[in-house]
Amino acid sequence: MKLPWPFSRKTLTQPEDWLYEIFGGAAPNASGVTVSVDVALRVPAVSAAIQIISEACASLDVMVMAVDADGKETPDPQNKVLPLLRDQANDWTSGSDMIRDLVASALTRDAGGLAYVNRVDGRVMELIQYQPGIIAVEYDTVTGEPSYKIDSRPVPSQNIVHVRAPLGKAPLTLARETIGIATVMQRHAARLFGRG
Repeated sequence: MKLPWPFSRKTLTQPEDWLYEIFGGAAPNASGVTVSVDVALRVPAVSAAIQIISEACASLDVMVMAVDADGKETPDPQNKVLPLLRDQANDWTSGSDMIRDLVASALTRDAGGLAYVNRVDGRVMELIQYQPGIIAVEYDTVTGEPSYKIDSRPVPSQNIVHVRAPLGKAPLTLARETIGIATVMQRHAARLFGRG
C-alpha cells in the first residue's frame, strides 16, 4: 500500500542511530558489533588514545576566557570557576581530574563533557560531573545555541561547563566501524588461540 506524500512507513527493525542513543546503546555497524563506549574502551588503541589525549589536556595550564560584545576573547583571571579547575573541583575530584574526565567524555560521547556549576547564594562553590545522560544538551536549529536540562529541568547555560565533542560528533562515534572491526578481530584471535 502506497501512503500519500507527507506520510512514510517506519520500522523498528532497523532504527535510526538517535534511537539507540536515547535508549543508552549504540547502533550495530557493518561488522555486526554494537560499539558502545564500554566496548570501544576494551580496544587497547582506543583506550590508550583517549587516555593520552585527556591526560595531556589535564596537564595544561588552565585559563578561563571572557568574550566581549565584539566577540573578542580575553583572559578572565577573576572568574570564579578558574580556582575550581586549577585546584579542587569538589570534595572528591581535583581540578585536573575534572578536566581529564570532561575531555574523555567529549572524545567518547556526542553530547561532550558536561559539568554543573553549583552555586550557593550566587557564589560558585563546586563543579559536579554527573553520570552520562543526567545533563542533556539541545541545540537551537537556527542559531546553534545550546540549552541544558538536568533531569528534564531547564538549567541556565552559565551553570554548565561544556567541553564539546570535536566536529559535533565524538571521535568514538566517527570511528565506530573501525572499532567494530578491531573488536571482531580481537574476539576471533582470542577464540583461535583459546583452541590451541
